[in-house]
Amino acid sequence: MIVSTSNASSDQEVNLLIDLANKQIGQLSKTEELFIKLAIKFNVVDLSVPDISNNNPWNSEKWAKERTIRAEVIEWFFFNEQAKKQVGLKGIHFNGFKIQGNINLDNCTISFPFKFELCAIPDGIILTNSNLNTVTIKSSTIGSITAYLSTIKIVYLEHLEIFGKIDFSSSLIMKGLSFDKINITNKNSTTVALNDTVVGGVLEFVSFKSDGGVTALSIEVGSILKIHDSQIFNPTGAALSLDGATIKGSAFLDQSYHAVGETRFIDATLQNLYMDGALMENPRGQTLVADGIVIKEDLRLSNTFKSIGKISLQNAKIGGSIYFSAGQLINPSGDALQASGSRIGRSVYFDENFISKGAIWFVGSHINSDLVFQNATFNNPNLLVITLSQTEIRSICFDNNFKAVGLIDISGARITNILQIYDGADLSESILNLRNTRVKTLNDRKESWPANGNLFINGFIYEEIFDKSPLEVNERIKWIELQPQDGFKPQPKVDP
Repeated sequence: MIVSTSNASSDQEVNLLIDLANKQIGQLSKTEELFIKLAIKFNVVDLSVPDISNNNPWNSEKWAKERTIRAEVIEWFFFNEQAKKQVGLKGIHFNGFKIQGNINLDNCTISFPFKFELCAIPDGIILTNSNLNTVTIKSSTIGSITAYLSTIKIVYLEHLEIFGKIDFSSSLIMKGLSFDKINITNKNSTTVALNDTVVGGVLEFVSFKSDGGVTALSIEVGSILKIHDSQIFNPTGAALSLDGATIKGSAFLDQSYHAVGETRFIDATLQNLYMDGALMENPRGQTLVADGIVIKEDLRLSNTFKSIGKISLQNAKIGGSIYFSAGQLINPSGDALQASGSRIGRSVYFDENFISKGAIWFVGSHINSDLVFQNATFNNPNLLVITLSQTEIRSICFDNNFKAVGLIDISGARITNILQIYDGADLSESILNLRNTRVKTLNDRKESWPANGNLFINGFIYEEIFDKSPLEVNERIKWIELQPQDGFKPQPKVDP
């Protein structure tokens, strides 16, 4: 039971409002009369019972009939100016009852907070075109929540079972929007729509489970986007759509974020994108689709991050670095990562026991600093495994415990500092294509050379060979002879 204090409203005022409601919406039941009386005098309507087990809205079909009121009664209360004047600044709290019918508050202005808790609202609520204060719906079951084209101070949705769709499209939510412990089902369709919505503060999904897609096209978020410990399943389409989104802070899709279907950030703009520990599944399609994304600082797909399907970052602009540390990109015989045309402000790291099954593409990309392969395994037998063709980059480092099975294509790349292939790198099952590649310094080790017939160096240009690399003429001849022996192969030339 909820403890409350009485307002100054007299019994006469209450009775007059009850009489008015009877005339305007039909004969009130005793429960509905009690609802109006409690709402006006105490700003709390509590129909819960002492036995906690009988307050579970998931079992509302077993509740006594006396705990049911018509949606029209709630509508009448919120549209009646005299009734609303009796509500204090703390707002009104509805607790422990079942609502019959759809609550329609279209084009309603409510200046005080309101809260539904332990309620069953099977036919949902409409808040479209409304101007509202704080809206809280907690520990309840509900059909759809339709609230597009509204202005709301803040929205808290917590511990809800929802059968339908939540729609805040084209709304202004001034301070924040929170989805906490939500289980929502709208199978093979959209569960949450936030298209063209403006959220002034934080947008968060915590312990959120959706059977259907979440779409937030062109959304604006004034602070951060946080999706923690959440599952979104939409295997036939997009699990999460943030195409064209503007997020002034960072996006955290981590801590057990699990998506089945596409997670989309096409042409989105944000500070950082953190997806550490996320699991993304779409075996016959794309997992993360972020072509044209603008990330001002870092992209992290690391710390047990796993993608089963293709990641697309074509023409992405990353101001900082990309981290695939301890991640897995799995799409055997297909493309695991397509990042062609991307521009990276600093470095890209494949390290800390990183695993890839499929092809990695950075064709025509520009990487201002280093591309580091260390403690990483790439496997795509008899197919392309890594391509850096036509890439402009400062350094490429194949370091200790790097292993690749398949074709490594660096043809036509421009490496302004160093191409480094340490003795701890295993290219024994790799084909290395350096055709028309230009590099300032070649730093390799004999132990890391590919097998005979698996080196292609036509048009390869270097300015110098590092002093710890094989420098003897005979050794370099052996290196040249690793090319396929199907005709004359001119030696690589030193740039004059």
